[in-house]
Amino acid sequence: MALRVTRMFDADVPGDPALFAPHNKFTVVEHRQDGLRCLQSLADASLCFSPEQQRREFVDGHYLRAYLRHKKVLNACFLDALALCLRETESKKRAETMDLLVPPKFWKDANGWHLYTFFWGTLYADPSGRLFVRYLCKVGGVSFGLLGLDNPYFRVNTPAAVWE
Repeated sequence: MALRVTRMFDADVPGDPALFAPHNKFTVVEHRQDGLRCLQSLADASLCFSPEQQRREFVDGHYLRAYLRHKKVLNACFLDALALCLRETESKKRAETMDLLVPPKFWKDANGWHLYTFFWGTLYADPSGRLFVRYLCKVGGVSFGLLGLDNPYFRVNTPAAVWE
């Protein structure tokens, strides 16, 4: 399994970031690769919070996008690879597989808050042009979602996944 995961996590390989475009009505408007090569798991990644998030203030997604502009953010290919791994894994082994690929720091912070880790390297637009970013969380089970950048509720538990 490690070889397959390694290949799927190679963000420099030209691929189709629209493969899992939410609802098939969204288009990819930005897909950053930031020179990542063969990241085997998210254990090698870090969580990034803006200064406002660290102060527990709410910020909107457009501000975070600007703040993260010069950071090496992970893209949605990582989410898609995780989704494919889960889909291809027997149901009784899914939790074990996810624990191997995603470290605990991505699920909860030191205070026990559930984290919604955002993958800012791929941005989507809906038919009206509003921008969205996808995330990973584990509240109950593992879930993948998206949030609009105009949402003012990016907060202390919504870090960006970055490569340092």
